[in-house]
This record gives sequence, structure tokens and C-alpha cells, in this order.
Amino acid sequence: MMNQEQLDDRLGESAALIAAGDFTRARTLLVEITSIFPGSAEAWKSLGVAAEKLGDPLVAERHLKHSLELDEADGDAWSVLGGLYFYDLGRHEDALRCFRAGLAIDPADTYPLMNYLTVEAVRSGGDSLLRDHGVALKESETRCIDQIEQGVNLPWCHFDLGQALFFQGRHEECRSVLQAAFGHAGSWQVTSASLPYERLSGTAEFAAPARAVLALFAAARPAETTT
Repeated sequence: MMNQEQLDDRLGESAALIAAGDFTRARTLLVEITSIFPGSAEAWKSLGVAAEKLGDPLVAERHLKHSLELDEADGDAWSVLGGLYFYDLGRHEDALRCFRAGLAIDPADTYPLMNYLTVEAVRSGGDSLLRDHGVALKESETRCIDQIEQGVNLPWCHFDLGQALFFQGRHEECRSVLQAAFGHAGSWQVTSASLPYERLSGTAEFAAPARAVLALFAAARPAETTT
């Protein structure tokens, strides 16, 4: 039986593989971990992430839901599942439900907030975003700046800050922040961060600025990692 220290070490290995974009090796390791330590919600969540990145959304959904059965207070898992529903399966209401669950756990968490706003903008337009969520966007901006200064949550704090600025109509600042983000990001992270703008480019209100941002992503995307 794997003890807690060994589990933590193996989870650290899998997290490093995921961060490097090596999802095939991460999945192999995580299958082993979940077979030895089936009660690890973190392992099932990471296995769901790997499955989604390897093009198995329904398998990913099963793993993520099991992770939440083990730990329903994991806001990150709710956000990952919400992203799966929105970006992979087109299930907008399920995505919103998951992002609301993540925000209920941590109202200041930029991961569910940025994605919640993206779904709302795609689903019903962006007219009310600033009116209804202006305070949250400013708080997110502050939180991301703090993370950047501390050097934590890279590159996602840059990407989230860029999106918070985007929703506030501060498009030039958004593009500047994204340029900084690219220096900290690998190929899969750049691709993942571009997805909200791809969806927003199909809306009436955000089409033009989203396409300008997508041009930055296209120019900056590094070579794909083979996994």
C-alpha cells in the first residue's frame, strides 16, 4: 500500500508531467496511482485532466465526477469539469452549474469566474457583464497582480489577468499582459488560454477584440509538444 508521503511524491511527478504537456505519461502514472490509492480525489482529478487533453472527454468526465464524489469541496475540480462541459461537450448549463459551485467555494477564484463570464457572454451576450460583475473583475485583477508579483500560479495568473482586463474593455492592457504570459507558458497552456477568445470571437459584442487577441496567440504559440 502506498503511504501518504509516497502518494504525495507520485502526485508531484504527475503534476510535473501535466505542466510539461506530457499527458500520456501522466495518464499512465495516474492510472497506477488510482489503482493503489483509489481514495485520492487529487489523483482522479488529474487523471481527468490528462484524459481530456488526450481527447477522451467522456472518460475525463467520469474521472472528474468521481474526484468530486471523493471531495466535493475542491473548487478546482469543479472548474475543470465546467471547462470540459463548455469547451469539449457544449453543455452550457452544466458548465455554469460547475463554475457556480467553484465560486461558492472561493468567490475570489479567477478560474471559475473568468470561465463563468465567458459562458454567460456566449450564451446571452455581454451587456450585463460589467454591470453585474464589475466588482468581481476588479478584485480578480488585484488577485492576479498579487500572484504575478509573488511568482505563483504562473502562467494562469497572467492569462486570468488578461481576461479580466478584456472583459473590462481594456484591450490594449489585455494584449500587453498576454504577451508577458507567453514567456511562462508551454504550447498546451497557450492553446488552453486561447479557447475563451475563440468562443468570444463568435459573439456580437466581443468579436473584434477577441479576434485581435487570437492573432496574438497565433503568433506566439510555441511548437507543439509530442506526448
